[in-house]
Amino acid sequence: MNSQIAQTARPTALRFLFAAALAFAPSMVFAQDVSPDQPEAPAATSLPRKAQQAFYLELGGNGILYSLNYERFVSQTVSLRVGGGYYSVSTPNGPDVGASASISWIPLLVNYLGVGSGDNRLELGVGVVPIYATAAVDTGAAEASSSGVLLTGTASVAYRYIPRDGGFNFKVALPRA
Repeated sequence: MNSQIAQTARPTALRFLFAAALAFAPSMVFAQDVSPDQPEAPAATSLPRKAQQAFYLELGGNGILYSLNYERFVSQTVSLRVGGGYYSVSTPNGPDVGASASISWIPLLVNYLGVGSGDNRLELGVGVVPIYATAAVDTGAAEASSSGVLLTGTASVAYRYIPRDGGFNFKVALPRA
């Protein structure tokens, strides 16, 4: 029965990840940089943002232990973020005996950065984190495995230094509750 759960959970997790990727695809396709001959009008809160993308490592936070993140600004004050992380442990105790477990997560957030001035911003974000976990044990006489998907909500309140012209960006967030 546990193998049946594992077989049905894996396709469900893949379907969810595919749907999440499709949800972010339109923002990546339509959020194009402004061409040089058509300058963008300045936003009410700041000068135009030249850097429309960010790639960064987050420790702790919405990505549980860590996450590698890609963020795309769809306007001067709104960004979409997708990340990912993975952790695995195993305990081999000899031939055909051992246990293993792994967990992977994908934080998906919408962030609002409209409060602040210049490159210093208050970031307010909300989203979901799908978590996929597997575990297996083999005692030599018997073996068992299981897997499952958990969808949890998440939020972010942070100070963000993010230069409009690109370069190093820095973020300090309140700890998750």
